Amino acid sequence: MINHPKSDSPTLAGHSKASSCRGAIRAAHGVVRDIGQEAAKSSRGLLELSRCSQKNSERDVERVSRQYKLQLPVPMRELQKSPGVRYMGTFHVIALEDWMQFIVDHNLFHILCGLNQPDHKRERAILREFWKLYRAANPNHQMWDMIDRHNIQLSRLAPMLLHGDEGRGRKKMPFLITSYHSMIGFGTTLANEQRKQRLYLQLRLNYSGSSHTTRMISGCLPKMTKDEVALKDLLSFTAGDCMRTFQTGVANQEGERYHAICLNAVGDWMWLAKAANLQRSFANVPKQALVPTSVPKGICHYCHAGQTNYDFEDLGFNPAWKRTMFLPGDQPWKSRPALLDLPHDPSKPAAFFSFDIWHAFHLGLGKVFVASALACISDLFRGTNIDARFLELTDLYLQWCDENRTPAYIIGITKETCGWFDRKTYPNGQWHKGHITTTLLRFLESWFSKNDVSQDAILSCCKDATLCVNRCFHRMYASDLWLERDLARSIGGDGMEFLCQFQRLAHESFNQGKALFPYLPKTHIVHHTMLECCDTVCTTLSPLAFGVQVDEDFIGKKSRLARRVAPTQVILRVLQRSLQVAYAYWHEAGFIKG
Repeated sequence: MINHPKSDSPTLAGHSKASSCRGAIRAAHGVVRDIGQEAAKSSRGLLELSRCSQKNSERDVERVSRQYKLQLPVPMRELQKSPGVRYMGTFHVIALEDWMQFIVDHNLFHILCGLNQPDHKRERAILREFWKLYRAANPNHQMWDMIDRHNIQLSRLAPMLLHGDEGRGRKKMPFLITSYHSMIGFGTTLANEQRKQRLYLQLRLNYSGSSHTTRMISGCLPKMTKDEVALKDLLSFTAGDCMRTFQTGVANQEGERYHAICLNAVGDWMWLAKAANLQRSFANVPKQALVPTSVPKGICHYCHAGQTNYDFEDLGFNPAWKRTMFLPGDQPWKSRPALLDLPHDPSKPAAFFSFDIWHAFHLGLGKVFVASALACISDLFRGTNIDARFLELTDLYLQWCDENRTPAYIIGITKETCGWFDRKTYPNGQWHKGHITTTLLRFLESWFSKNDVSQDAILSCCKDATLCVNRCFHRMYASDLWLERDLARSIGGDGMEFLCQFQRLAHESFNQGKALFPYLPKTHIVHHTMLECCDTVCTTLSPLAFGVQVDEDFIGKKSRLARRVAPTQVILRVLQRSLQVAYAYWHEAGFIKG
């Protein structure tokens, strides 16, 4: 029997998932040569794999995979390429409708409800509770009229999100992956550890479990000339596919119909700008000082922040831009996005394209705050130069990691790590993992607890800001999908206090002539998120519901597949390999048998 892996290691013939099919064939041929054909017959598929043609390796390995049912039986569809698309191969996608049919046929709908085993009564109770809360929070959504018109049962309607982002494919070129996942999942590690009882109606965040089992790939695109034409085709298909899955759904063997609705598009800011054709985004931040005749476009598709008289750097509780949110007739896009054909709240259509707090803080504002704080702390050490002072700080950090059994993730804290090459340069953090921001914030809190900084205005503010933001995200990750009003306001209050402290730090640094604590466009996303939590009047979705850190892991795994397949058919081959890889994880999790 062919092994099913626990990590990104062996599949066919024990070869790496990221390896070439030619390499797998050669490995299988070597094993058969060593043990003989009779012995090889006891390992299903090994002999057939060894006989595959190396000249047509992708085709033949795919055939063996299908023969021995070593890939998820989800069909692919071929899209007609529009004039201008430069991709040489066939343009394939996997429809949400087909994913749902596979899930229903194999009695796997419980995965979309955050359950490990089928329990139809509990699944339906969980979904009814989700939609009761969602309706209270979004009474103007277009879906409610459609649900009544098409007689859709809320107890069999899965809430889904569409994610898109670019990884790195062949020759480190951008490689776009789009996927779906349910809003309901298996919780966060922190929330599950702190859970004192197992609730019947558990509505947990979709963070735990392998991304191979909780995410469903839909499409992919390599970087090419005029790739915006291909992206438009992909998004137009996605909109029509999601609408069919919502209105018509799929039927099981008993004739019961199951549906799914895509509630939001999520991803980093660059993806949102592409998917929504945004003319107001981070790309519009002025690169030089404005003059009286300047007419800035603005940076936010929710409001007019970044336009004249609406400074996005205003981090107060009642900024001027707050009055411009979702104004009637406001069009933040160059042309109407195809995804707006899906049901949404007509009073705020731009909200369909949701900001991601994880990118905004852990890979944005949090990085510049931590880097600036570390730069300030390094000046307290006795070293005669910046490298020596950072070396002392590194020793403290690594010691703290050892004592707290925490992975350091970085080998040291240096001026290169902080992006602080001289005192005229604003520290911006040169790491690319959100875990590093979290770990360094915990280290800062520990350091501040052991050192008196009350006489230093900047470090005193750093201490208060660190405590607030750590408490804010700890509560967020320790909670589930829905936040009670008081909890949401408490989280938002801590977040807003952090932003106020950050603003004080920026002003104080400027007054002292220090290049520290710069404003980033992502600061505005954090501001939006925290204000929304503060202003909530009912139970609300956690900001982490739209976070994409697990999706980032999924994108990395899928884009790596593109490095080992023929570029002429990279879309087809990546989708095929994704189904093969996913099979092993779904099998290991016990979701499918075979």
